[in-house]
Amino acid sequence: MRSSKGAALAPLTGIVAVGLLIAGLILSSKSPDTREGGQKILDFYVDNDSEQTASAILLTYGSLFLALFAGALRSGLRRGQNDVEGPATLAFGGGLVMAVGPLILAGATLALTQNSDTLDPSAAEAINALNDGIWITPFLVGQSVLLLASGVAILRGGALPSWLGWVAVVLGVVSATPASLLAFDVTLLWIAVVAIMLSRRASAPAGDQAPTAAPAAPS
Repeated sequence: MRSSKGAALAPLTGIVAVGLLIAGLILSSKSPDTREGGQKILDFYVDNDSEQTASAILLTYGSLFLALFAGALRSGLRRGQNDVEGPATLAFGGGLVMAVGPLILAGATLALTQNSDTLDPSAAEAINALNDGIWITPFLVGQSVLLLASGVAILRGGALPSWLGWVAVVLGVVSATPASLLAFDVTLLWIAVVAIMLSRRASAPAGDQAPTAAPAAPS
């Protein structure tokens, strides 16, 4: 019983991750543009120390729960009708790479909040420039891998409805293009939906846990 309950709760780490990441990114988005100059950046982090520290904490825990969800996703995908060990493991790896992105953002934010009274304006400007964009690269690369691998695993194994697999494949392709940011919000929604569905399937009686039939994905 405890094992079954744990299996049902594990995917819900995806819901927690989405909520924490959204909250952290909303707070982080209030930070100044690098073009405003180093002194204005320092002044901002002095005046908004608590808010930006909270953003870094939310992003850190969001990354933690995203990594936990990646593990639960791998387990859920492997419960399909066919062997999908390869794509399920690749999806897990993609989730771990995704989690690195917000950690970079959190680290840069803490560097500015904890040292705002001693940093040189030019150093603050450099850190803020990294804060603005460097984190998104691992996040989107991991996002593309997680989505494409999950899509293949769903379509081959049938652990989840095939439409979720096709949505994942489309989002994964978009994530690997210059239009990748367009898939960002939808990917977070996809994670939330998958988290709920995996949790419901794990908590269903044994006779109701039959995998969803799905045609094998093209090789």
